[in-house]
Amino acid sequence: MGSEETFQCLRSANPGKAAILALGKAFPHQLVMQEFLVDGYFRDTNCDDPELKQKLARLCKSTTVKTRYVVMSEEILKKYPELAIEGLPTVKQRLDICNSAVTQMAIEASESCIKKWGRPVSDITHLVYVSSSEARLPV
Repeated sequence: MGSEETFQCLRSANPGKAAILALGKAFPHQLVMQEFLVDGYFRDTNCDDPELKQKLARLCKSTTVKTRYVVMSEEILKKYPELAIEGLPTVKQRLDICNSAVTQMAIEASESCIKKWGRPVSDITHLVYVSSSEARLPV
């Protein structure tokens, strides 16, 4: 009784009160385990700076992060080899690559949220969007 009743209450708001009725989330499909991050980064970027590698290894070891979800992949690096060369890629290039992934994740999160909510899209009055992976900068 309790869980179904609670679920039904969460599906519609009280008039005049702000409420979050459902949440949706999505992550990039590329999964990198923290323990393999350093070797993968140096392999994919053809970087051979041992001092930088040690510094990154210390940083990765000291964090509590175990898994990272990233947009960057070997396929993208093959398509845009300039990304692996220090100083060549611009912020605009990186954002151009990121934009399609961020848009796709927003769609996935929205669809998930609407499905969990269980009401028609036409009943939506407000939408809150948050992304920690995208930065819009003036061009």
